[in-house]
Amino acid sequence: MKKFDEIARLLVPERPRAAVELHTGLAGRLSWRLERAGRIIDAGEQRNLITDAGLDAWALCGYKYGSYITTDPFRAEGALGTGSTAPATGDTSLVAEIADTADGGNDSVASQGIASGEEVLAAEKTYVWDFTGAHNLTEWGLRPSGGSLSVRSLFYEADGTTPKTISVQTNDRLTLVHTLEVTAAPVGTNVAATWTVTEYDRAGTDLGDTVLSGWMTIGSDGDKAKDRLMMVMPERHKYRRHVRGHSAALTGLNPAEDYPSQTTYSAEATVTLSAYSAGSYTRDQVWAIGAADANGVWQGWSLVVSGYYSNHGAGGLMFAFDGQTWEKLNTHTAQLTITTTWGRT
Repeated sequence: MKKFDEIARLLVPERPRAAVELHTGLAGRLSWRLERAGRIIDAGEQRNLITDAGLDAWALCGYKYGSYITTDPFRAEGALGTGSTAPATGDTSLVAEIADTADGGNDSVASQGIASGEEVLAAEKTYVWDFTGAHNLTEWGLRPSGGSLSVRSLFYEADGTTPKTISVQTNDRLTLVHTLEVTAAPVGTNVAATWTVTEYDRAGTDLGDTVLSGWMTIGSDGDKAKDRLMMVMPERHKYRRHVRGHSAALTGLNPAEDYPSQTTYSAEATVTLSAYSAGSYTRDQVWAIGAADANGVWQGWSLVVSGYYSNHGAGGLMFAFDGQTWEKLNTHTAQLTITTTWGRT
């Protein structure tokens, strides 16, 4: 069983602080088809490499009001080329790019749910080329508009390892459908967790620790899976965020429930994003609520990303104390830092 530790520093009576670390995994796959005179004459599917520049680009991906998510900072446009060099994580461009590029349009959610104990979001973008000349295509890539490649790959035969040449003629159409697979942990009930509260007086004297134990989870309701998974996307756009302190025991809470039925102390949070440092593949979100907000005796808490209505994405990240309590006072301004890390899967 995985164990997730949270560390909180409580400055009495001013500011309780907690820290949570969550990890996101990224992978990609491609399906393509070549059409001539309205007929499909060739097609294939394959996996692809995410570059180091792509991992950096992920730092700017997140919610976008209306279309829910945006991966444009990662893969706004597609590119094709005729180079044959095998892809490497340090690649920033194709070896021999042709002049034409294709806009990927908006993201669409292909699937969402739970797989192997992790939350999964599959987001698609489609790129289309209508050719005005002949090319022998061997490589392709995706990138932010005008930026370095986030994805680079050769075209491959069905075995996934033998390079393939796609010969296109004038008036042919090539369509690439790229699926970005995003996973996040922890997901599920009874994932062990602790919240260590260290109290200090105003002079900085250590007054001792209180350890709250229980479990932590990312909610897994199918219809809201993408909303809950967005808790760990590094960027956030135009969505309201709420912190809820739960006054009733959450030991029986099912993370698949759409909305916790227990009475809560709720407050809209101010969320601040840390600057991103290239190559770090980590970014912090700091959720803060004021002294007048969500006061009471907590037996757990949840973080909510609210959209068009108040229940949207409810219970995205939940922490349940196991028979213990913590009191949010009107002299406390509470602060929770979510450190998101990511890498290839």
